Parts: sequence; C-alpha cells; structure tokens
Amino acid sequence: GIKATIRNIILTGASALVGVLFAVFGQIYQTGANAYDFFLVWTIFVSLWVCISNFPPLWLLYLALINTTIVLYTQQVAVNWTEGWVCILLFSINSVILIAASIAGKDRIPQWFLNTIALASASIATYGIVLGIFDRHQTHLPLLLVSTAVAFAFVIWHAFKKQSTFYIALVSFCTIIIVSAWIIDITEQEMAFLPISLFIIAGISATIKLVIDLQKKWRNEK
Repeated sequence: GIKATIRNIILTGASALVGVLFAVFGQIYQTGANAYDFFLVWTIFVSLWVCISNFPPLWLLYLALINTTIVLYTQQVAVNWTEGWVCILLFSINSVILIAASIAGKDRIPQWFLNTIALASASIATYGIVLGIFDRHQTHLPLLLVSTAVAFAFVIWHAFKKQSTFYIALVSFCTIIIVSAWIIDITEQEMAFLPISLFIIAGISATIKLVIDLQKKWRNEK
C-alpha cells in the first residue's frame, strides 16, 4: 500500500546504507587497499534495486558508483593507464549513457537527470583536453579533441531541435575554458592573463546574450 515514490525513496536510502555497511564491515576498504573493491561490490549489490525501481535519483547514485569504481581501479590496479585515457573512457561511458537515456526515456526521464549526466560528461572531456594541452606527454589529446568536437556538434544540434538553452550554455562555457587554456599554453607569460580575462568576460557575456535571445525567440514561437 506504499506509494511508488515513497518506495523508490526507501530503495535509494537502502542503496546508500549498503555502502555504509560495506564501509563499516569491509576490512579491505578499512585498510585502504584496493578501495575499488568496495565501490565495485556496492555497485553490484544495488544493481537489482536500480533496475526494478527505475528511479532517476537512484540511477544517478548508480552512475556515480560506476565512475568512482573505474577511477579507483585505474589508480590502484591499472596504474599504467594515463589520466588522459581514463578521461576518454569516462567520457565515452557517460556519453553513451546520456544518449541511451535520451532515446529510451523520451518523456519519462526528467530533464534534470539528463542535464546532470551531460554536465558530468562535458566536464570530464574539458578536463581531459586541458590536461592534454598542458602536459606534452599525454597522447590522448587528438582522439579526445575529435570525439569532443563531434559530441558538442551533436549536442548543439539537439539543443536547437529541442529548444534547450542549457546545452548551448554548457558547450559555450566548456569551449571558453579550452580556448583559455590553449592561449595560456601558447603565451606562457604573465601578461597573457589580462587578455585571457577579457576573453573570458567577453565569452561569458556573449553566451548569456545568446541564451537570452534564444529564449525570447523560442518563447514567441510557442
């Protein structure tokens, strides 16, 4: 007789408590050795609850567990993986999940859930590109640049199709960060901080104006 929303909230709380129990009784995690085991087992044990509930907040917790498990695995087991290639892996996984959720969920999945995954994917890609710009030893930059450019182009197309200013603002801010990092790497001078600051201010102002204009235009079309 419990409402579905209350049941899903209880399942989400129980899923969080699974991690607490493993943290308390799991000797591997307490000793600090192979902490990825803790998150991997946590992810496995809540998988069934995630699937049967189909509750967006619980899915968000599940995705956070997956990403954390991968990061810890690369830090403690696959230590030969460079940070840049880890960014490509995480970006690919989250992008695939975002696309699958957008196609399969349609109107059943709340927009904030899709926006959160998009923000995480874009942040990972931006961090990986900035890392590749400043670290000459990273070999992942060309592949991540191409994949990010393709993903951003698709996101912009999707944003205009769905009339969503969030994705336009997200891509714009990520582009501003990447270009700023590239300018800093080229100049390598303290005097460059002034033009970079002006560029950031101009870029953010232009993005805000674009978003406002698009909102007015799309509002009038409805």
